[in-house]
Amino acid sequence: MSNSNLQIDVTARQVSQNGKAVYLTQTELALLLYLLDNAGRITRPELLAQVWGITAPVHTRTVDMHIAKLRHKLGAQIEITSVMRKGYVTKKA
Repeated sequence: MSNSNLQIDVTARQVSQNGKAVYLTQTELALLLYLLDNAGRITRPELLAQVWGITAPVHTRTVDMHIAKLRHKLGAQIEITSVMRKGYVTKKA
């Protein structure tokens, strides 16, 4: 999977940016893959269910914290947009 200068080897579970390795946790990688696979959709409840296995309505900041980490690690390579009170969305490639 490739997104401009971001390359993702799903089988090897490795991410690189401009040829340099980007170290993501398993959860960060799962979150990134889910966002990219569901580009164009607002996904907060789905993220909790699919990435963390949380299906009951809960108030948690874990999604927000992991999104912040992804934004920090990936910089401008992927645009993750916040949608107030709904969740997060990435653009379709």
